[in-house]
Amino acid sequence: MSGFESLGITPSLAHCCTSLQWKSPMPIQASAIPPALKGNDIIGTSETGSGKTGAFLLPILQNWLSLGRPKGFALILAPTRELSLQIAETAEDIMSNFMEDSGQEKNPLVVFRLIGGESAVDQAIALAWCRHHFIVATPGRLAEHIKQSDGFARHHLSTIKHLVLDEADRMLSLEFADDLDLLLNLFQRPGVAKASKTFLSKLANVLAETNPEEKEKEPTIGMKNTKFPHPQTYLFTATMSKDIRNLRRVALRKDAVLCSASMATSMNDHSSSNKPQSINVDLPAGLSHYCLPVRRSDKLAVLDWILESTKGEVDNQTIVFCSRCHEAKFVAGCLMERGYRALALTGRMKQPVRKRVLAEFVAGKVNVLVATDVAGRGLDLPLVSLVVNYGVPLTVKSYRHRVGRTARAGRSGTAVTIVTRDDGKEYLELESKLLPPLPGSEERRSLSRWPHPIPPEKSKKSKGGEIVGMEKRRRLVGEAWTRAAKVMREEAAKKAMERHAEGNSSDSSEAEIDGIVNDDFDDLETEDLSKQHWASGAAGIAAYREAKRRMKLQKMAKLRDRESDGEGAEDGYEEKMSDDSEDDEERGNLRFDQPIKERRAKKRKAMVASVKDKKKKQMSGAF
Repeated sequence: MSGFESLGITPSLAHCCTSLQWKSPMPIQASAIPPALKGNDIIGTSETGSGKTGAFLLPILQNWLSLGRPKGFALILAPTRELSLQIAETAEDIMSNFMEDSGQEKNPLVVFRLIGGESAVDQAIALAWCRHHFIVATPGRLAEHIKQSDGFARHHLSTIKHLVLDEADRMLSLEFADDLDLLLNLFQRPGVAKASKTFLSKLANVLAETNPEEKEKEPTIGMKNTKFPHPQTYLFTATMSKDIRNLRRVALRKDAVLCSASMATSMNDHSSSNKPQSINVDLPAGLSHYCLPVRRSDKLAVLDWILESTKGEVDNQTIVFCSRCHEAKFVAGCLMERGYRALALTGRMKQPVRKRVLAEFVAGKVNVLVATDVAGRGLDLPLVSLVVNYGVPLTVKSYRHRVGRTARAGRSGTAVTIVTRDDGKEYLELESKLLPPLPGSEERRSLSRWPHPIPPEKSKKSKGGEIVGMEKRRRLVGEAWTRAAKVMREEAAKKAMERHAEGNSSDSSEAEIDGIVNDDFDDLETEDLSKQHWASGAAGIAAYREAKRRMKLQKMAKLRDRESDGEGAEDGYEEKMSDDSEDDEERGNLRFDQPIKERRAKKRKAMVASVKDKKKKQMSGAF
């Protein structure tokens, strides 16, 4: 009997686990699978990369197989698109080696992916024709379908028997509060099913009892506000630090079980205590994490130096975490100019691009992934051996999830946080929360310093070759940064011009330009880009002077044209005014009244003319 069979998993499903090289159950799986098979709600907490996905997929798959493989059986929610796709792929991988009763290998599972970044209309059409068993979704896109279609919940969520919230700490945050409440309000709260029966539902039961023929049929009487039966609920996360009693929002059953790598405790034990209970999850055992204080001007050069040590290794990959999307793009471009196989992964990218980047990184075509926190949750990337925090994470949760991309499933890994003077305050607060003082001691603990000394300022030769000094490295990185910025700005300008040439409306072109400006692309003229140095004050002054010079030349050219066209001063002025008014009407510009001085001068001329006319009339009358 294998380890999975001892937990209650059937031999056929245990064979699927063995085919995936899952030799024995992980501690969180051994803790969560037995109570889940009994029907208890589960709260699972364990470190990153410890097998939490298998802990909720295996009992759900076994119940699904035992009930005859019904449609619309489980709903799994994850905060990011990448994590949703990974969960769906894991479920399909488990069932890919499933043995039918006839002895043939066949995957009977149909998983439907409902994530953002794709056409909601195409998803709705595919969902109507797809006889799915599991739905793996992100909260935002699921809520969008529920709001847009009145029958979506009735057709696709009414038969749900298992509900999973992966990365539950983030799912219960304010970020997903509205979307999650919309979903949870569709289901009954446990223990109130009898009290929630309406008059029509009671009448349907009475009619079914009095008429035996109708008893076999399902009751067709129902109300619009009738809620669906409460599903068995799973909450899994690597960082659950809040009061456990706050989880009542998810409406867990009273017999819900709290599972971790070391214990399985009933929620009743916690509810009987008056003190707030919290869950603390340690970092992976094989993780070595360090800090590296540097000067701000050396930050990118130090990153280049760190990555240089792993440049020749084949199976080792690195993730560099940045705080902002535009920073990740520029850092990735700079590393590419320096010769690294690097790509950026941010939340602003379109879904096909995000899929392609992640697929190339998993396939080994790219060994450096520069990403924001969108890649910090749940992704299982086994070849990642180094995590670099280029931007200091602001919370302990963010730090745990970032460094948890390495040292997964018992492997070893390294994490280093680059700290500048500007990040000092945030880093010290993070360090104090990450490493609190030991019991009975007030001594402050801190992360170890990076064990390798930073190269000297000047380059020097050694037996192994030249040691590139920081002075030369700063120059090389600065040149790479300039080239990367130029390439990115030219690409953005080219895309904007192509869309405009294809016949897009002016609104779309303006929106495109606004998006470019938001990404720190300030100028769309390719002629000037080649002459400017990115992020240089001298370049900004030169560009301003050039713009002023062009404006002055344009004004002088207009004046020359007007002088050459006009025969007299007054006639020329009237013609110019009429031409300008026509141009303004064609351009749709606003036309303003003449200045006050000109109006007063006209009035004076009119008064003088009227006085002269009166005098002439008087003189003519006298004669």
